[in-house]
Parts: sequence; structure tokens; C-alpha cells
Amino acid sequence: TMRTTIRAPAGNAQMCLAPSEEEPVMIELCAARDVREAHRALLARLPRSKASMPAVEVVRAPVWSTWARYKMNVTQAKVISYAQEIAERGYPRSHFE
Repeated sequence: TMRTTIRAPAGNAQMCLAPSEEEPVMIELCAARDVREAHRALLARLPRSKASMPAVEVVRAPVWSTWARYKMNVTQAKVISYAQEIAERGYPRSHFE
């Protein structure tokens, strides 16, 4: 397991990485004028996705996830309330997980 520490004393940010001997780590640091510029530079280097848009089915029939909303302790009342909220907001009714 790699241990990571980030320190920012008096505006001098430092990041310390301590990888384990069993797990070598490759790190690439980038610098840019601001975060947005750094993000755009990174995206330009990544391979492009072949799909420019999500599949139509994902929009027409989304999967509504109770785990994403509640994590644990999901009850019938919470699921019904979540479904009512989705319907009231005009989102498509489809599959619940």
C-alpha cells in the first residue's frame, strides 16, 4: 500500500509519496498556469473515446441506484420516496438497483 502525504507550509506545497517495495509506482507531474489548463493538457494526451455520446438507452432508461444515494440502511419507505422524487422531477422511470 502506498502512503501519501501532502503538506503546504507557507504556500510551498509538497507531496510526499512512499510506495511499498512490492508495488512500484510511476508518477508524472504536470505544471500549468491553472488547474483548468492542466486538465485540458492531460485530456489532450489521453486516448479519445470512440463514442462521442452516451448510448440512447442510458438516457431513455437510466439505472437509478439506491446505493449511490443512501449507501446502506435502505428501506422500502426510502425507495418509494426516491421513486416519487424521480417521477415528480420528470425523469424517466426505469430500473432501480
